[in-house]
Amino acid sequence: MYFKCLLLVVSYFLHVDSVPLKAIQDEPTSNSYRLTKNVGEIKYTLTLTFPEETLTGTGDSFSGTVSISFKVTEDIQELNLHVNTDYIEITSLKFQNYLNFAYTVDDTTNILSLLDLDEIGGIKKGYTYTLIIEYSGKVSTSDAYGIYKRSFKNASNQTEYVIATQFEPYHARRAFPCFDEPSFKGTFDVTFNIPSDLNLNILMNTQVSSTENGVIKFEPTPEMSSYLLAFVISSFTSTSGGNIEGSNIPYNVWSRSGTESHRTYAVEKGPDIFKKLIDYMDYQYSNDMTKMDQVAIPDFSAGAMENWGLIIYSERALLWNSEQSSLQDKQRVATTIAHELAHQWFGNLITCDWWSVTFLNEGFATYFEYFILNEVETAWELDKQFVVSIIQPVMELDSWEYSKALQSETNTQSEISDKFGQISYYKGGSIIRMVSHIMGLSDFKSGIQSYVNSEGLQHSTAIPSQLWTILGEKVDTSYSQLPGTFSEVMQNWIEKPGYPLLTVTLSNNELTVKQQNFHYDNSSNDAKWNVPIFLVDSTTSSNPSTQPNTWLKTSDTDVKIILAENADWVLLNTDQAGYYRVSYDDDLWTKITNALTKDDFGGISALSRSGLVDDLFNLARAKKIPYSTVFSRLDFLKKDVSYYSWVPAFKGFNYINQKVEDGTDLKEALKNHILSLLDALYKDSPLSLSEANSHIKAFTKVLASSWACGLGHEGCLQEANSLFKEYKNNQVIDQDIRSVVFCNALRYSKDSTDYDFMWTAYNNANSANEQSTILTALGCITDKSILKDYLQETIKNTDESRIQYQDVFTVFSAVYSGSLIGVDVALDFFRDNYDAIVEKYTPVNYQSKLLKGIAEKLTTQEQINKLNNIISTHSIYSEELKDAAQEALTSANSNLQWIKEHETDLLNYYGINDDDDGGDNNGGKPNNAVISTINKFILLLTSSILTLQYVI
Repeated sequence: MYFKCLLLVVSYFLHVDSVPLKAIQDEPTSNSYRLTKNVGEIKYTLTLTFPEETLTGTGDSFSGTVSISFKVTEDIQELNLHVNTDYIEITSLKFQNYLNFAYTVDDTTNILSLLDLDEIGGIKKGYTYTLIIEYSGKVSTSDAYGIYKRSFKNASNQTEYVIATQFEPYHARRAFPCFDEPSFKGTFDVTFNIPSDLNLNILMNTQVSSTENGVIKFEPTPEMSSYLLAFVISSFTSTSGGNIEGSNIPYNVWSRSGTESHRTYAVEKGPDIFKKLIDYMDYQYSNDMTKMDQVAIPDFSAGAMENWGLIIYSERALLWNSEQSSLQDKQRVATTIAHELAHQWFGNLITCDWWSVTFLNEGFATYFEYFILNEVETAWELDKQFVVSIIQPVMELDSWEYSKALQSETNTQSEISDKFGQISYYKGGSIIRMVSHIMGLSDFKSGIQSYVNSEGLQHSTAIPSQLWTILGEKVDTSYSQLPGTFSEVMQNWIEKPGYPLLTVTLSNNELTVKQQNFHYDNSSNDAKWNVPIFLVDSTTSSNPSTQPNTWLKTSDTDVKIILAENADWVLLNTDQAGYYRVSYDDDLWTKITNALTKDDFGGISALSRSGLVDDLFNLARAKKIPYSTVFSRLDFLKKDVSYYSWVPAFKGFNYINQKVEDGTDLKEALKNHILSLLDALYKDSPLSLSEANSHIKAFTKVLASSWACGLGHEGCLQEANSLFKEYKNNQVIDQDIRSVVFCNALRYSKDSTDYDFMWTAYNNANSANEQSTILTALGCITDKSILKDYLQETIKNTDESRIQYQDVFTVFSAVYSGSLIGVDVALDFFRDNYDAIVEKYTPVNYQSKLLKGIAEKLTTQEQINKLNNIISTHSIYSEELKDAAQEALTSANSNLQWIKEHETDLLNYYGINDDDDGGDNNGGKPNNAVISTINKFILLLTSSILTLQYVI
């Protein structure tokens, strides 16, 4: 799924007659969270009944009956499955012909255990058994997990409700007792009972088989994991995209009334993306399913969810309108659709065996959201965007010692939640892209087709070794000489956290390449990888290749490469094809720098320049080279107007800018330095540019304008203020630059009515994307009282707040990224309203994300003292939140340490006398305001959520 935030749920013990047995008090072992794999051929027959007050009013009750038949694969004395008794109260349990069978439910693991099976002779291998459970249930109104309910305004401004589901990864147990793990696949035969006069639609994974007097029965599903079952009950209408080309699969887009015109892009492009995927996989979707419905839900925090045949999205992830949404919004819609459709094969047909290898689902979906969509939206350069939006951001995260491997131990619900982050999504996709270059795109495609069409994996689960074995059979040894089996080559890439740094030296026309583990803190680690070396030099730059030139093996001390005699320069990691960084000696850097000064950058491609910039800043961040060296090698940026060079450049400057204290000569010198470098970029793509001649040009305009305005570029600020006045006078301004215009106009506004004006614009917007833009801009205001009032919206009751549940991160991030004052306001608000935040945002990682986001902006001892106070005062609440706070504290302290380590180098570079530079470098104000807009812009492009917000 896309942009996931997951919930830790607890339950209590309940006997069949509602008398709870003694709760288990001991801390469970990691294995006790897992079910024993001793059943198969699972068939669910589920009946759900929803009363009118739940469907149309404030009620939250429903009732259900589930019959589960299964075949036992070994003799067992205890049968376990899942139920979350916070949401389900069992009223009757029948096993075989025995009524009121005894059981317990563990309040930590949600595991229901049938007891005393020995009294009925145990459960015997090879026999089929049936368990029938009747229960009453509760629809969630506080979060969007399990079966949940959301209110919205229809086209007549009347309140209506939608009931929908979000079961991944462990929330099916909120809806019905089940084997709630991905490897326990079964079929689902589902019937709904609702009042027949309500005129509501019910959508499920499959098509309706019969309807009579409010009883709606659906066709059985194929074998699938419990987390993929889904349904939506609403008054939504749909727009048909016809049948998918070459099949009889109908494709429909559903949303609330009044948003019909916003469905057009998804209706037109969704079927094209789907057809490209079907052709690529060489496996027909119609082999398993008979329809595809895409549904946009108001206030859906997960972003999107790939349920087989019924994909559920937030409105901003599926709906797009050119009058109220930007090209960035359009790309987000397109990539999210591609991501979720890719899951129909990677996740639905073939599922990761356990959440420890979530990347088998999410990594492939991330890869194909860019590379399949690149075949549909050919002008968007998505194959290139992948580098700056996916690879570079996750390598930054993967540079910390606490980073987790793609495959890591995962047992508790918290550990499962952690797997739905950038490592599984972005690193998974990055490693898969590297594999495609190792194999060559044609053989990679052939290997993927073999994987998808493997009968042993279809409607089953997979582990990484199975993938590598199948891909290895398709490797052309004349193209790529692997240093071992494919499984051996890939082992450390998925089992070890982090990645290698290659160091390259030149002597007598011979390159020597060594590897070491790259960490920001330079912690010792003896991990090594089998590294494919992709090489380009001046003699091959006109026709560069990402075919591996050679390998640096785990057993090698180094590898030698003879440089072409007439090569003016050489680069490793062509177009960042590999998941590693490269450091060159001074002789090699001199050659590279000389090339970059030429009009055509010496033939060095935009993506290779992007990789050079990103590596330089991160080598300095890891204290392997001084920042003065980085700056001396970036002069070529004065004439480089490539989007791909400037995304990592701005990210690197952003990191420095956040550390340097405001009001000092050093801060002024840094600002002027950046402005001088970006002058050509801004002149090429100014805020006033009326029409960009390409998709990437439009992105570049926002990027350049965000930084120019953020750094106080007078012309940019005047233009932003002028455009804002036009907007207030009901004139239309370019959607792509509204974020820049709104933020900078509000930051310097002297008109107290501008805040209320923007809230009016928010309320009048019929687009979730437009509303998100406004919410982000409101955080740029610098009035403390207004910011405090703004944050209060995040903890009000749902029916009182002006924002939706899904937008809490947008609001918090807007405040602490939007101004100097915002950091302190957000930190104080978190401290003063901790209890209310915990109560409303029950998922632990919601709270953790808020705290970590604020901590990244802390640059004074006073702020860190406040953070320490939060940790010590509230440690009784959650060990997980306490751990997150300690991690945040480490991040905050590193900000202070950074200036101590690098200040002298920077002062010397800019020729500033240390004694004359004002300010106390161990304290003072935070300094992250001047580039706040670009922070949010880059986050928007690279998230799939929110950081956590990744494509589901």
